[in-house]
Amino acid sequence: KTPVILDRLSQVYSNLNVVHRSAEAGGGKSWALNEVWPLTKAEIMAVFDADARVPADLLRRVVPLFDQADVGAVQVRKAIANASVNFWTLAQAGEMVLDSYVQERRIASGGLGELRGNGQFVRREAIADCHGWNEETITDDLDLTLRLHLNQWNVLHLADVAVEEEGVTGLVS
Repeated sequence: KTPVILDRLSQVYSNLNVVHRSAEAGGGKSWALNEVWPLTKAEIMAVFDADARVPADLLRRVVPLFDQADVGAVQVRKAIANASVNFWTLAQAGEMVLDSYVQERRIASGGLGELRGNGQFVRREAIADCHGWNEETITDDLDLTLRLHLNQWNVLHLADVAVEEEGVTGLVS
């Protein structure tokens, strides 16, 4: 129901512009991001999945990290909102904790930070430097990560705040 919810919110918030694509449109998330970011004016783009739940102070925590001129992107720690549902969701929650720990340790030891899709913030200048998101890959977050690093942009990880998302509750047949 994301389009319906966004249309309703756009009636309340005049600065919220909703872009609709036809149900047959291809290209996925990368295509949608490439279509929308040129229409924006912000210095920093935030990318969230439809099920994202963000803390009220998220922007206050993320934006100061971009005071460093070489920071091209920040990935916020991801967490599972419905972790207590069953074994599957609990396992995904554990995966997110481990992923955040590994990401923090890798960056602290001089390694590369990575984008994870949901909860990423990217500097407009860095997006332009990388010529937008790659529409030819299914791993647009990893692709953009590599292109950012190749273009000398750092990717930071913010571990002390989380973007929550819904975990998968079982096997899909």
